[in-house]
Amino acid sequence: MVTLRNTASEFAQYLGRELNFDQKDAETVRYGIEIILGAFIKGLFIIVISYWIGIIPYVLAVFATSSILRLLSGGVHCSTYGRCLVLGTAMMVLTGWASLIISPYVRKDLMLLLIMLTALTGLYFVKKYAPADNCNKSITKEAKRVRYKRLSLFFVITWTVVIAFVIIICWESPSTYSLVLASIGGFLGQIFSLCPAGYRLIGSIDNVLGKILP
Repeated sequence: MVTLRNTASEFAQYLGRELNFDQKDAETVRYGIEIILGAFIKGLFIIVISYWIGIIPYVLAVFATSSILRLLSGGVHCSTYGRCLVLGTAMMVLTGWASLIISPYVRKDLMLLLIMLTALTGLYFVKKYAPADNCNKSITKEAKRVRYKRLSLFFVITWTVVIAFVIIICWESPSTYSLVLASIGGFLGQIFSLCPAGYRLIGSIDNVLGKILP
C-alpha cells in the first residue's frame, strides 16, 4: 500500500545511497520529506476545497497561523496522515467559514479585546505546554525544548502586534475583520492542541475516524 511514510522512506533511502547517509541521517531526512510532502498535500487539499466554497482567503489565514505556530510549538496529531488530513481540513474550512459569518457583528473595540485575550491565553499555554510532543516526534534535549519554547513565545508576541496593527490601520476594510477572526481561530485551535484536553479530544475524534479511515 502506498502511504506518505513509505514514499518518504523510499526517497530518503535513495538519497542515502547516493549521498552515503548513515541510518540516523536517513531517518532525519525521511521525517523531513514526510513533513514537506504532508504539508504540500494538505495545503493543496485545503486550497481546492476552500476555493470551491469561495472562502479561500479566510481559510488561508487559518492555515498560515496554525501551521507556523504548530511548527514551533508541536501539538497532538491523529494516528494516521489520512485522519489528520480530514480533521485538519474540516477544522480549517469551518473556522474560515465561521469567521466570515461572525465578522459583521464584531466591533473594533471588541476585536481588540479579543486579540488581547487570545494573546494572553496563547502565552499561558505556550509557556506551560510548548513544545508539545506527539506520536511522531519527541524533543528530548532540554536546550532544544527551550529554544522551541522561546520561538513559540516570540511568534505569539509578533502575531499579536501584527494583528492588532492590522485592525487599527485597516479597520474600515470589509474583509479585515473576517481575516483577523480566521487567524484568531487558527491560533486558538493550535494552542488548544498543546494541552491535555486537546490531546483527549483529538484522541476521541481519532478513534471515531478510525472506524472510517485506516
